[in-house]
Amino acid sequence: MITTVYLVRHAEPNFYNHNDMDRELTPKGLQDCQLLLNYFSKQTIHVIYSSP
Repeated sequence: MITTVYLVRHAEPNFYNHNDMDRELTPKGLQDCQLLLNYFSKQTIHVIYSSP
């Protein structure tokens, strides 16, 4: 049995927005997010773990 683990760091946030709950991504962060979506849409994911 082979187990593959993917470690993904958050995308680049807009650090000028100091509200953690409403902080949006930068254009680069949005682009990186789209690349992740494209990649993982072709993967079979059984479990996701996330920090708060």
